[in-house]
Amino acid sequence: MSKKRMAANVRESGISTVGVSERTGVARATLQLWIKTGRVAAPKLQLVGGKAVRLWTAAQVREIRKLKGRLRPGPKGPRKKSKPRGGGSRR
Repeated sequence: MSKKRMAANVRESGISTVGVSERTGVARATLQLWIKTGRVAAPKLQLVGGKAVRLWTAAQVREIRKLKGRLRPGPKGPRKKSKPRGGGSRR
């Protein structure tokens, strides 16, 4: 199957994870992390042109945009106090 034909099939049935990443501004790796941690319910893997892809619906893309708006980047929770660097003086 040609790349053009495969792209047409993806457009007809859904949006690839890379496409979702581009449309939402959420990195592909972040989407995969959200799937792994259960923040996003992922569509089942499907074979398209011999490759396993997730095909997302427009409604799922909207949910990802909403989730992105609710989350703040950076570490969560209280900051840990750093341990003092011990030892004597070095000469």
